[in-house]
Amino acid sequence: MKKALLVLSTLLSIHSFGTHVTFCTDMRYAPIDPGGVHLYVEGDTFLHPMSQDPMDTNIYCVTLDLPADSCIEYDFVNGSGFYGLEFVPVESRVDDVNSD
Repeated sequence: MKKALLVLSTLLSIHSFGTHVTFCTDMRYAPIDPGGVHLYVEGDTFLHPMSQDPMDTNIYCVTLDLPADSCIEYDFVNGSGFYGLEFVPVESRVDDVNSD
């Protein structure tokens, strides 16, 4: 019985490991808001601040530890409030209601 529980707990823990995912955006054609550039992940209650790439100062990136094997919806935000949420073209949206 102990072996079965050990195998089961090992399998469950392997599946629950997160994955490091890096999100980057090119801000070359947009003036940067003084509030900075952020990433909004659907379901989070806060914005993730993005850092300027040292090699190309037009690129802003952030790396998050996200659940493996899951669908992540996100938007880039230019500023520190949702007024700066990016406009996602209709062809790229998840659906008509949700523009992530």
